[in-house]
Amino acid sequence: MITTDTNLINQGKSFNIDGIVGFIGIDYKGNQAACFARWFTNIELSVLKGSYEEEDILLIFKNVSAS
Repeated sequence: MITTDTNLINQGKSFNIDGIVGFIGIDYKGNQAACFARWFTNIELSVLKGSYEEEDILLIFKNVSAS
């Protein structure tokens, strides 16, 4: 399943969690961001202060996906 990168200004780098493709990039406000879909819902993450390593962002989505 491939989803759209709804909060990103461009597609950015893709990742795969449990067969679902998501994207990491920059959102429309210039923040580090990512987008992932689960259970027919788009999950968007924007870092408002500081920055996260890519592994940390993926861990957040993995934990949400496992719930």
